[in-house]
Parts: sequence; structure tokens; C-alpha cells
Amino acid sequence: MIIVPTRVCNTDKCWYCWVLKKDFENIYFKNLNILDFKNKLELLTEKTNDNEIRFFWWEPFLKFEIIKEIISWLDNDKYNYTINTNLSLIKDDYLVFLKKYNIKLIISCNWDLYSHCLTRSLEKEKTILLYQNIEKIIKYWIRYQINIVTTPKIVDRLRKNLHFINRRLWWKIFNLLPVNYNWWTNEWLLEFKNQLSEIEKDIKNWDLNIHFINKDVNNKVSLFNSEIIIDSDWKIYPNMVIIEKFFEVEKKKIQITDFNKTYTEIQKNINNYDTETQIIYENYINKVLNKKFEDIIENDNESSEIFSDFLSKI
Repeated sequence: MIIVPTRVCNTDKCWYCWVLKKDFENIYFKNLNILDFKNKLELLTEKTNDNEIRFFWWEPFLKFEIIKEIISWLDNDKYNYTINTNLSLIKDDYLVFLKKYNIKLIISCNWDLYSHCLTRSLEKEKTILLYQNIEKIIKYWIRYQINIVTTPKIVDRLRKNLHFINRRLWWKIFNLLPVNYNWWTNEWLLEFKNQLSEIEKDIKNWDLNIHFINKDVNNKVSLFNSEIIIDSDWKIYPNMVIIEKFFEVEKKKIQITDFNKTYTEIQKNINNYDTETQIIYENYINKVLNKKFEDIIENDNESSEIFSDFLSKI
């Protein structure tokens, strides 16, 4: 499950990002009672059988103190922890804490200097700092995974970027994200397919020794993970789509519960979230996506299908 400590980002320059980067008034968060939080979190864990807590959106290290408090007080034999990050705020004392609790980092990096600077609108110096920080976490033996984004603008560099990474990393686990809502044309889709075809050959010939974590993820909703998400206002939803600007109004219709409620109320809400309700919510999300992006969603879906076909072959 995902916990959103903050929607605020310390860079906010990635041109492909649609996330609403605004925190909401949150009394529960300001007056966090760890025991109350633990009890309510266990209800979600029992319902979903999900014991991985992922701190995500948008830069969790902006709220690292609250993350430390949560992890320090939870039953660490029960949960595994992950933090999604752009790695720009990492400090040595943070690394000590990450190592102590065996916390995995999911690092946003589009790799070679040109690709990362272009997609994230960053200066060269900040990208070089990212490379240096990745080297630092490797030295600390922190578990990590790389989220690498490909967009129409840089899809022709995908194979080159994976080889760039392959030469520099010890732990070569990736989540490749073909970015959506960016007008994939037929020409770019063909290029994406050709790049993946060459990458497939490289993997089978052992020229690329990498693993795509995407093979282990099952998304029931096209383009977004079907996963419990606790937003920064501590309202609970069934899918990551709720963080997007275009879903801000619609998200109210798929809210599961709210940590500001009593334990008994939350328990009732969670018990009502059955398989039939999950299907209803997923169908509603897909209906909204199709309506809002009818002009481009066909090609977006095709980019996902091309990638799924590639994953099935490696």
C-alpha cells in the first residue's frame, strides 16, 4: 500500500507529471497518534494482505521526520518499507536510518545526462548530483530500484540508456514507465517497439543483465496501479489515479474510508470494500479515463501493450 506523506515536490519540473502537488488540510497528520495509526493500518493490512508500505508522492524526504516516526513505531517484523524519491535530499544520517530498517529506495532517474535533464527540466549539475547520490547509496548497501521513464521525446535513446545504466549499477532492477497522455504517434510507437526488440536481443545474448520489476506487477486498471493509497489528507482510495489533477473531482466517488474516522467506522468501511466494489471502482476509473482522453488513450494503451508483449518474451 502507498502512504503519501506529502504531495509537494522540491523540483516540480517534470513536464510529463500530472500530479496535483498540493497538500490538503490534515488534522490527523498534524496530531498523529501512532497507536491509533497502527491499529487502523492493521485493518488495511488484514483486508489486502499487503505488508509493504511505500512512501510515495511527491518527494517523501520532505517529510522524512514523520516517516521515521511511523517506521520506528510499527512492527518491523510485519512490514517492509519502500520510499520513492528523486534522491536530491538524501543525507548521511538518512542513509543510516534506511540501512537500519532495511528500507528500499525507488529512485527516479531517466539516466544519461541528456535524457534526464530533458524530461525533468533539470540543470546538468543537479543530474550529476543524482549520479553521485546513487553511488553513495550503493556504498551503504541500501536496496534500490530504478524508475526509468521513456517518453516520445527520448524513446529513440531507450536502448542506449539501459546500456548506460547497465555499466554503472550493481543492482540492476528497473521499473520502465512508458509515459502516457503525451500523444504517442504511430511513428513513436514503432520506434518504441523497435527499441524493445533490440533490448530483447541484448538480454537474451547477456549483453544486458537487467530485470524489469514490471513483470511482477498486475495492473487491473490501464496505466495506473490498483493499490490501496493513503493520501496526504489520510483519506483512503483503491488506485493511484487519485493523485492526478484530472481526477481530483472524481476521486470522491471511489473513496474507501478516512483515517480521521473512528476505528469502528473504518472497520465497517473496509469490510464493505469487497470484490464487487473493487470491480465497480475499476470500471468507473476506466470510464473516466476513456472519456477524458478519448483522443489519445488508444495510442497510450498501445504503448502499454507493446511493452507487455516485450515483457512476455524476456
